[in-house]
Amino acid sequence: MIFWKRVAVFTVSFVFFQFFDGFANAATIQNLSVQPDGENVIIQWDHLSDSTLREADGYALQWGDSVLKVRNDKIPRQYLGKSQNTLLIRARTFDRDTVYYFRVQTWRKIDDRRRVLENGSKILKWKWPFSGEIETEIVEPNDVLLEIPESNTSPSSGSKVCKFGNVVAKKFDSSAIFRWSSPGNCAKSEIGMILIDISTSSNFDSILKSVKVAKNIRSLKVIGLSPETKYFVRGFFVKNNKTFGKSPTTSFKTLPALTEKQKAKIERLKKRGVVHDSAEFTVKIESSPDSASNSTAKNEDNSDIFGDSSTSDVNIRSRISEIQKKIRKLKSELRKLQAKLSKTGKKVKKTAKKFKKETRKIKKRISKKRSKLRDRIRAKLNKKRKKR
Repeated sequence: MIFWKRVAVFTVSFVFFQFFDGFANAATIQNLSVQPDGENVIIQWDHLSDSTLREADGYALQWGDSVLKVRNDKIPRQYLGKSQNTLLIRARTFDRDTVYYFRVQTWRKIDDRRRVLENGSKILKWKWPFSGEIETEIVEPNDVLLEIPESNTSPSSGSKVCKFGNVVAKKFDSSAIFRWSSPGNCAKSEIGMILIDISTSSNFDSILKSVKVAKNIRSLKVIGLSPETKYFVRGFFVKNNKTFGKSPTTSFKTLPALTEKQKAKIERLKKRGVVHDSAEFTVKIESSPDSASNSTAKNEDNSDIFGDSSTSDVNIRSRISEIQKKIRKLKSELRKLQAKLSKTGKKVKKTAKKFKKETRKIKKRISKKRSKLRDRIRAKLNKKRKKR
């Protein structure tokens, strides 16, 4: 008995040592640098060895205004190939005198919907002051232990696993945009629709809005949210009035209420194409919380449905109204331009008339001078003839 205890202790100690020895010797990406170059910012790092990259699919780049945005559980800003260790980004992407955090890791594809980040570099704390001298500092990462989301089985296939995946939230002050990828490990015929739940409680005991969209829809914009409020969102697949493939719960907190100047700046950035807040469909949450249902099952019958034939006419009418508004704006701009053009045309006509009058006067003066010269020359010639 004592012998087997000693063997067990030795085995556990050996496995423990091997795990942490491999963790300590895990390859990390070195010499991450971010340097401005004219209108661009160049991000570079050292290549990993071929043996380390053999199991990876490429590099993944992260950056943000918080250390939490460059953890291994956050979605990267850019996925790159194995051979690329340089990336050019427009300098206007980064505000001057603002602290950013950069990190590069390798990514590996697990299945059609999941990618894991590994071999991460240390975090580069970066600031670009107006003076022009870059300020940098190396920060140790604080990664989390990733867990694979629980899987659910579709009601029609029995043994087949349909995974919804994560719902990514892009937050604003009074709105948010939700995006999700295409269904993985599940055929389109296995899915009827997609259901998105929004709530202020993590257990979804009261749902603010439950929205059904067609299975080919990948984004949804929700307006009417309260500033500086924490919300929770999750997704389901729906088939034959049954939900399955529940996604992990995503939490986010809306931004503070924007001032008029900030809203005007955002509108300018939208026109320039820097800020994108559009989605395939937009829904509004009523301000009164009493309208929220108590569960997903209760809310399924009253949920908003978008992207299917039952509401296509409504969506078409809303789209037509938006297009008509744009046409009216363009017509008003066209009338203004025509008015300006008519004014300039009148001015051109007036100047042309003045020019014609002046040219006529000059021609008359020239003809008078010519006639006088002719008369003088004739008089001189007649005098010479008489003398002869």
